[in-house]
Amino acid sequence: MKRTWALGTGIILLTMIVVAYNIHLQKEIILQEAHASTSNLVNSVELDLERISNGIDQTLSRLGNHLTSLTKQGKIDPPSVRNYIDNLILDNPDITGLSVIDKSGQILYWDNNAQKLDVSQRQYFQVHQSGQFKGLYIGLPKQSLVNEEQWIFGSSKAVYNTDNSLFLVLSAIVDVNHLHRQYQAMITSPWQRLTITSPAGHIYTSVPDHEELVGQQLPDFDLTKASTVDNDQELSIHKKVPGQPFVVTVTRDIKAVLAPWKNIALSFTILGGAVSLVIFFITYRMVLYQRRQRRTTERRSHSKIDPLTQLFNRPHAIELAALEIKKAGRSNSSFSIILLDLDHFKEVNKKYGYDKGDEVLLETTAILKKHCRETDTLSRLDGEIFLLLLPDTDLRGAVSNARKICKGLEKKYYPHTSGEFNVTASFGVAQWSTDEADITEALKRADAALHAVKNCGRNNVRWMPNRADANGINDIVSWLKVNGEGH
Repeated sequence: MKRTWALGTGIILLTMIVVAYNIHLQKEIILQEAHASTSNLVNSVELDLERISNGIDQTLSRLGNHLTSLTKQGKIDPPSVRNYIDNLILDNPDITGLSVIDKSGQILYWDNNAQKLDVSQRQYFQVHQSGQFKGLYIGLPKQSLVNEEQWIFGSSKAVYNTDNSLFLVLSAIVDVNHLHRQYQAMITSPWQRLTITSPAGHIYTSVPDHEELVGQQLPDFDLTKASTVDNDQELSIHKKVPGQPFVVTVTRDIKAVLAPWKNIALSFTILGGAVSLVIFFITYRMVLYQRRQRRTTERRSHSKIDPLTQLFNRPHAIELAALEIKKAGRSNSSFSIILLDLDHFKEVNKKYGYDKGDEVLLETTAILKKHCRETDTLSRLDGEIFLLLLPDTDLRGAVSNARKICKGLEKKYYPHTSGEFNVTASFGVAQWSTDEADITEALKRADAALHAVKNCGRNNVRWMPNRADANGINDIVSWLKVNGEGH
């Protein structure tokens, strides 16, 4: 943020210095100042177009993430999606329309109450069908399919399935009149013109003469030259916006520039102030965005909940275990833990897809909740590994509970086109000992017991007594003595 403020302040300072300096220059220097001020105007418009593009990209990313989340949860509700789209448009005044398009070009959801359109022939949709274009696409100015008197340009972003096939196309519509109104205030002289075009010369907006020129194509111009002077009559400066299909061109009548220097000084003062305000506003908005991003990152890093299963995550589970140990020590009560690892879970993701894997994790969570008390603590340590904290429970009770969960998982079958399947789990059980300061040793014992189950065929429950050495994995089988040993 300090760099952003430094950059914005530096540009504003540079603009003010250029304006103040050129007020005192002679006729020949006034022409150079005109060139510099025009370049600043081009840079300001370029920065604003980058802001608009970034805003569109972020808006479409938010919409895509929202739809992906709803799809995984199976909770897509058209009215709520419409409401979310309306809120996104309110958050981004540059966007006048948002739509969600399926892979055939039919609009699924959008912000309009009119009949959903077929946009399969629109370039902003077709460009994603091949799968070769990645990122944000910004199209050429076109007449609206809803209102033929309205000129728009469409921008779009694709959402792909896990196999890289096209899933959805998200489209944002920008009214070019919005661009015209936004930049109209920057053009204060009738001898000055601002034009925003594509590299091929298609006009998005022109100030003045927007209505007459929008959508037309200018003759090719040489983008290799940053500026040109045409017979001492017209100064033209153009610049392509990096990474975007926009070329900003500002032309000025040199005769007007070379009017009496007092008038020129006044006009340049106004122009410098306008540019400084625009740069200050952009800098301020960028700093606000960076602060929001940092706060969001900090909130996520301190989150205590696993986003998929809504169980506690590993750091918070360890904290809760420390609290349970203190309670057990004060009340002289038992405290046990169950460590379980879903068997061959990576093969589930590989064979049936990550969506099915997420379903397995959610069903596993439901089974754990079914067989646990409200006082028990359930957590997802990592991937397919879960940890259960069982207060007021001795080793016998923990083993009994683990066997019930083991049977529940074994009986649960998941439907699939290739045939239903089940996912079992391996269990390691341990009881905390009063001579232990924290959960570490109990976790080691439970982990060793779990590995013994995996080495002996999986889908079983084993325990390790307090006296066992967790590193002696090869000797574990000799002292596993639970009645019936297994489930």
